[in-house]
Amino acid sequence: MTKDGMLQFVKQKRKLIAVGIGILGILLLFLSEMIGTTAEKKQTGTVAADTASAAADRLEKKLVSLISAVDGAGKTVVMVTLDSAGEEFYAEDAEVRSETGERTTEYTEERKYVLIDSGGLKLKTAEPQIRGVAVVCEGGGSSTVKREITEIVRAALGISRDKIYVAEMNQTNGGRK
Repeated sequence: MTKDGMLQFVKQKRKLIAVGIGILGILLLFLSEMIGTTAEKKQTGTVAADTASAAADRLEKKLVSLISAVDGAGKTVVMVTLDSAGEEFYAEDAEVRSETGERTTEYTEERKYVLIDSGGLKLKTAEPQIRGVAVVCEGGGSSTVKREITEIVRAALGISRDKIYVAEMNQTNGGRK
């Protein structure tokens, strides 16, 4: 092989290697986008579940503190169940266009979220929807204590009486079986 032939061969190899590296880089970028999107979706679902659980835990702790202060309630355990974890509402910019034809008018609407440095512009956060509250306490057998606890929970959470149940704690082994 001549010197010119070898030089030509090396140049072709370099081009092939450069093209190969470019294609490999594009494939890696594409794969990283797919994997990142999947991970973000999983993480968002987990955050919602964690948020609902955390909200229920906070409510339970506050209610235990409040109910334990009721005369005659004694030792108290509370469980709060939620229908939703709450909802966040963000500012949107909407643009409505209309095109009028001979007999019809067609409307199109385009909505975009208003963005600021750290993400969307949050307008408000809706509180979680409470499905029900169960209260078990040592004094739960007394109708007076039941009524007091029901009214306190109703007032504190803004829920109806039919979503609240108060029961007497099992006295065996300090409330545990």
